[in-house]
Amino acid sequence: MNSDGTGVANLTNNPADDTFPAFSPLNDEIAFSSNRDGELDPKTGNRTFEIYTLKIGIDGTPGSLRRLTYTHGENAHPQYSPDGQWIIFTSEQAGINDEEPLINTVIFSPQIYGELYICRLKDGKIFRLTNNKWEDGFPIWASPINSVP
Repeated sequence: MNSDGTGVANLTNNPADDTFPAFSPLNDEIAFSSNRDGELDPKTGNRTFEIYTLKIGIDGTPGSLRRLTYTHGENAHPQYSPDGQWIIFTSEQAGINDEEPLINTVIFSPQIYGELYICRLKDGKIFRLTNNKWEDGFPIWASPINSVP
């Protein structure tokens, strides 16, 4: 989209749910969560969400798509590090601890949280950051303070 709000265009165009977009610090890529290739839940018929990146051309056209996660459970809320080298996200790939026994699709449905993970973009290596009984929610990076006024 142009700065004046004109020229709105889709970056993704498929029947999947593409959500939680985050722009890279260089504005040449977005990270997002999508159920386009997730595992099919036989009970609900829904697919799980995975994390993707999509290159964006200088003219705003979509480029190459890269899938970062291949896990069981939901993956969501991707955010770039200030240097654009990492993506932090929430994932249920290790379960959701205390909330897991409460899952009942009629009464209670857990959020797309779980633990925090980071992905090093240069090689796709994923590291788990947290391991606790809490649902770690929407993660965000803070830019380092270069100088104090």
